[in-house]
This record gives sequence, C-alpha cells and structure tokens, in this order.
Amino acid sequence: MIYHYTSIEGLLGILSSCALWASDPLYLNDAQELIHGANLIRSLIDPDGAPSDRSKGALASTPIEALKRLRSEIDTRYPTSGEVQTFHEDEIYLVSFTEVQDSLDMWRGYAPGRGFCIGFDEGTLLQACNVQSDEEAFETFHLAPRESLSLWQSHIGLDHSIVRVSYAESEFMDEIQRVCSQIKPAYIPRLSTSLAAIKDPAFKSEQEVRLIVNPTGDLSPRISLRTSPTNLVPYIPLEFPHAAIKSIMVGPGPYAERSRRSLEAYFSDGMRGEWSHVDLRLSSVPYIG
Repeated sequence: MIYHYTSIEGLLGILSSCALWASDPLYLNDAQELIHGANLIRSLIDPDGAPSDRSKGALASTPIEALKRLRSEIDTRYPTSGEVQTFHEDEIYLVSFTEVQDSLDMWRGYAPGRGFCIGFDEGTLLQACNVQSDEEAFETFHLAPRESLSLWQSHIGLDHSIVRVSYAESEFMDEIQRVCSQIKPAYIPRLSTSLAAIKDPAFKSEQEVRLIVNPTGDLSPRISLRTSPTNLVPYIPLEFPHAAIKSIMVGPGPYAERSRRSLEAYFSDGMRGEWSHVDLRLSSVPYIG
C-alpha cells in the first residue's frame, strides 16, 4: 500500500473523477529537488568526467567518457544559475505518495486541518497505468465500456514507473552507474526520472514514493493546467479503477467522525457499489488545535 495525503477538496476531486493529477515538478517546489539531484551529480563528477574525491571510489569502474557526458548534460539542462532547460524527451510529471499512513508530520505538511490519507494498492494502480486497450481495462477491472475507454485513453503515450525515493548518496551511486551504462554517442537516458528519485536527507521521514510519468510522443494525453499560489501548473490527469483505492483515513480534527460518517453514507448510497470495499478509518494522531 502507498498513501496520498490530500485536502478535503482534493479528496472530493479524486473520488468524483477517479483520477490523480500528475504535475510537472518544474512548476512546483519539487523543482528544487531536481536541482538537488543535479548538484549532487556535480559534486560526484568533475567537469572532465573524473570521479571526485566525494565519490569515494564508487564510480571508479564507470567509463570516464560516460561520466563526462553525464556531467555535461547536467550542466546544460540544470545550470547552477538561471532557468532549468526543459527538453521534451526529458519531461516528467509526478504524483507523490508515502509509505507512512498516519504521520503527524505528513498531516501538518500536506493535509492540515481537514485532511485525508488515501491508501492505494500499488499493483492495481500500476496495472491500470499500463493497460494496452479498452478491452483489457474492461476485462481486468470490470468497468463499464465507457469507463474502460476513458481509463485506457488517459494513459496512451505515457511511460509509467513507481519509484521509492532515495535519501542516501550511496544509493544514488547505483543510479548514476545505471544511467552511464545506457549512454550512447547519440543517446542519453531521461535524466529527470533519475533526479526525481533522490531527495535531501532532511526529508527522509516522509518515506516518499513517486509515480513518475513520461510522455512518449504525439499520442500522449493533452496537458491540462491548474492554478497554484504562484503560477499555472501543467498536469496530466491519470485515471484509475475504483479497486485501486483500498482505504481512506480521516485526519485529526474536531469533526473527524462527522467526515467519516459522511463518507460512509456516500459510499453506500445505493449506487453500483464501486466504493463498498474501501476501509474508512480515523487517524490515531491526537488533534492539536
């Protein structure tokens, strides 16, 4: 199970649309996290491609030419000053989850006041992302024909992966070696996907899991826009079947039980029973007003 903390508005939007919004991290605070990964690579690889002292020999067996190419691409796409240089082939969109279900820090940071924690079955979610046809969606998830078509269409032209974020340099060394092993004279793997898999150790308590989406061509879904406090944010809506949601936890608050009862009534209102399997529960974290 992986968990997504959200506001009451976010919960209602997710339930009504059966979709998650994968956002472009360059338009969010996550942009700094990509730059964190880029700066880490700069600290591990010198401009001439030689492993730095900081790498402590972990990159000694990696070809110098591959390291040099990687360092050059990082300097071009993620400069130390100025705007990040976006390349279509390196575009990514993210949905953030965590492995922690009932965390005071997560409630405070991502769902303050009237928050909810949605539990997703990781396998079902990834299976939905990778359906190859509306017939497969229909047979696998027992959706109505129209819903099956809509789910399949929302994932056409996208590559999906679910990664657990690393917080240690030693783990990132393995990723650098993997990227370097795939570098060819006219090809370099998507760097943004690798950079999105590393965060500053200060965030280790979040135990973040990321659904990373890469558009692969002209058949990719059209980009949508939403507002943030500072700008417009590009995103891609990713549909999922009802079966992907396994639990919903109501966050700490003086009216938490009311919210739980409201959800219970909504899930048992005589419809087809799409949400009847969802486990509704209350946070055990004491509420501090």
